Amino acid sequence: MKTLMISIDVETDGPTPMKNNLLSIGLCGITNIGEEKFAVKYNIKSLEGHIADEQTMKFWSGFPDMWKAINTDPEDYKDVFLKISDELKILAKNYKIIFSAGPACFDWMFFKCYYELANNGTFYDIGFQCYCQSTTWNLLKKIKKISPEKSNAFKELFTKDGLHDPLSDARNQAKFYNFILDFF
Repeated sequence: MKTLMISIDVETDGPTPMKNNLLSIGLCGITNIGEEKFAVKYNIKSLEGHIADEQTMKFWSGFPDMWKAINTDPEDYKDVFLKISDELKILAKNYKIIFSAGPACFDWMFFKCYYELANNGTFYDIGFQCYCQSTTWNLLKKIKKISPEKSNAFKELFTKDGLHDPLSDARNQAKFYNFILDFF
């Protein structure tokens, strides 16, 4: 079975899905040869009872255009994650799905919590692995000598597209994984 790496990027109004909101999500799925097979971006309505974190809102005050963009035409989280779930189940029939996120502990946490919330606590219906890209890159640098060219190419992946746009960030993270897989 072929592998499809699905990179996840989220934008939120705080550090935890228990009390803060997932505002926007981008997912991009690419094959090991860089072929994009799946790409979505959704803006999501705030959950009842969830509040914005003061420190996070200070951060967002420096990016008013992106704040506006991730709050335009939001959809109900359940509708969004049921659409994502349906698409992932279709993809899982033809691909072994590997999720990536950066930082994984943050993006993955919001993704999985909202996915399970929308799907009555179920997640394992699609099968998955999740790699932490920041850890992977640091480990790779310790194991192998990284040429200045490769190091610069890595840096370029995260400066080409927009800032804090979930789909652009997800695409760049997916490219990053293909980039580091070239080392093996």
